[in-house]
Amino acid sequence: MGMLVCGGVSLGTALAARARRARYRAALQAWRAATPDRRSTAMASVPFGPDRAVAWFLLGVDWLRAGRMVDAARAFGMAHHADWALESAALLTYTCLKSRDEFGETFLRHLSNTWSEMRQPALGARAAEQLVLEGLADEGDEPAQLSTLGRVAWRVGPPGTREALKRIAAGTVELEDWAKALRAG
Repeated sequence: MGMLVCGGVSLGTALAARARRARYRAALQAWRAATPDRRSTAMASVPFGPDRAVAWFLLGVDWLRAGRMVDAARAFGMAHHADWALESAALLTYTCLKSRDEFGETFLRHLSNTWSEMRQPALGARAAEQLVLEGLADEGDEPAQLSTLGRVAWRVGPPGTREALKRIAAGTVELEDWAKALRAG
C-alpha cells in the first residue's frame, strides 16, 4: 500500500510540475508578445495563485530595466515567495535593495557580492527557473564569456549593465574578485 501511495504522490507532483511549466510558458509568451511599454499590463493579466510567480518575476525584470529598484525588489520578492525554486528572484530581491538607485557596474558588484553571500546558488538549476531565464535569452546578444551569473545579469539588468558586462567579458582589464564571478572560466 505504501508503494502505491508514494507512486501516486510522485505522479501527482510530476503532473503539477508539468502544468506549472505550461503556465510559465504561457506567461513568457504573453511577455514576448507585448511591446516593452505594455509588458507590465500583460503580466497583470496572468491569473493569481502560485503560478503567478513568473508574472511577478517578469514584472521585476521590467521594473529593473526601467531603473525602478524598489518596485523591482518587491516584485522579485513576491516571485520568490510564490515559488521558492526561483532562486534568482531571491538574489535579485536583495541585490535591488542593496543597489537602490545604483546601476551598471555598481549593480553588478552588489549582484556578485550578494550571490557569494547566498553561498553561490546554482541559478537555473531547476526546470522552472531555467525556463524563465532562457525565456529572457532572446532579449539580446549576450557575450559567450559570461558565467551563469553574468548571463542572468545580462538578461535582467538595469541601465548600464550590458555595457559593464561587455567590458568584463572582453577581459581587457584586470578584474576585481566580484567581477570574476560574472565571467566564465
